[in-house]
Amino acid sequence: MFQAKVLQLILITSVLSNSQHFSPETDHCYARNENRYVKVGTKTAYHFIHGGERGYKTIPKCKPVMIWMMIRHGTRYPVQSEINQMKSLSMLQTQIIYNHEILQSGHLCPEDLENLKRWRLSEFITYENSELVNDQGVKDMNEFGKRIGNNFPALFPPSVTEISERIYKFRRASGTRMITSLKAFMGGLLGRDDIPEEQLEANSRLWTGYSQCPRWETEVANNPEHLTEITKFSNGSEYRNMISSVSARLGFPHDINKRIIYHMWTMCSYDMALNVTKLSPWCAVFTDEEMRVFEYRDTLVDYYKRGNAHEYNVRLGCPPLRDMVDSFRKIEGNDDSYSMEPRGVFNVGRSRSYHLFMAALGIANDSSPLLASDFKLRKKYLWNTTEIGSFGANIAAVFYKCNDSASPNKVKFYQTEKPVDYPGCVDGLCDWEYLKSKFRKQLLECDNVDFCYKTSTEPSPVNLLPVAKFVLISSVLVLIIFRKRHMVRMSKKFLVSCNRCRNTSLI
Repeated sequence: MFQAKVLQLILITSVLSNSQHFSPETDHCYARNENRYVKVGTKTAYHFIHGGERGYKTIPKCKPVMIWMMIRHGTRYPVQSEINQMKSLSMLQTQIIYNHEILQSGHLCPEDLENLKRWRLSEFITYENSELVNDQGVKDMNEFGKRIGNNFPALFPPSVTEISERIYKFRRASGTRMITSLKAFMGGLLGRDDIPEEQLEANSRLWTGYSQCPRWETEVANNPEHLTEITKFSNGSEYRNMISSVSARLGFPHDINKRIIYHMWTMCSYDMALNVTKLSPWCAVFTDEEMRVFEYRDTLVDYYKRGNAHEYNVRLGCPPLRDMVDSFRKIEGNDDSYSMEPRGVFNVGRSRSYHLFMAALGIANDSSPLLASDFKLRKKYLWNTTEIGSFGANIAAVFYKCNDSASPNKVKFYQTEKPVDYPGCVDGLCDWEYLKSKFRKQLLECDNVDFCYKTSTEPSPVNLLPVAKFVLISSVLVLIIFRKRHMVRMSKKFLVSCNRCRNTSLI
């Protein structure tokens, strides 16, 4: 038994680095904290951040005639790569307990240590469940639907009997998460989930424009130069101090590898999201300030990969923006044409398409780019993934008919059920003509995706579909590689032949 303990100690310490020792906080006790920090970026449960009933207000002299929404799916189980990380924590758990009870080097309070001893990976966190929304996600989406219905009774009267695509339009991206989330939302909104819904094609640009854009992958999502601020922050003093503090608190003589620290935060995030009333022993290893370090890193990642930090993100978010504008154009007339259009259009998809739409819409648009140095210097930033990108996050655009002869059409935006102070609008209530003017140029370029394929020297044909362009480029590359290899082989044969001739002549 003792030998097993020694082997585990050797295995754990093999991943430790040799940075400076950092004194832990001795008064930190997560179990005793009644106001725990629950903000963990895109993995935050919707339960913790939505505006609720207080977020909606009646607009004087105006009546809502349509609501258009973009919604991220509800809380999901971890994906397979995350599950692999979580399974590795059981060995770390053993070492932390050993540090406290045998080496007497740890600094977790007794309650936090006891909770860590009892921790076991949930039986529901499995590879089979990795694509599923969990019970908390279903509950959040259902209650969200109820609040929408209660706050817009003119659009969702309790006595409604006709439920069809003409009255309400429900659309989703492909995948089990979207099916479950949409049905839970419909159940809360209209009291039933057997409502006609539309599954858009897997390659619909409303959801997956980014996956059809090779240059987005190379120049935005996976471009080290574009992601420099993320690297700076991950290697900066705040992040290093956090690692040192956590390592010392857990009883290690040197800094734990940063990947292991991140795995603990990931487990903490899911523990809170999957069960909002349960304490997570892995959250106990972090102070509130250390949790904010991870939250800001999550924000930087999302801002640069999906936010308005890059023009491509704004352009790829155009299709849902156009869908919203086109829906409202159909009801902008002075007659009662709105009665012939759906009262609600609801779209449920993944976080990536949701955030690209946000970038195109111009919501949470910071006046200057987010930087690694802003963690301490910037008191407030709009692109905060906890507030704008949690599980179940959503944007609602409500179209109003108002008693205003000069400007009868108005639009108000809500994000996570909180009113948006949209730029250029009075108290968040936007003139429809202003919005149309604002988006006009953007929408004219909505179908132009040449930027996804062409290079500075070889513009791609404009009359080819995106998939055809990709196939063409791939075929050309394969041909070039094949021809190059063929020429190399021919050159080698020629050199060998020449050498033989030379050797023969010398004999």
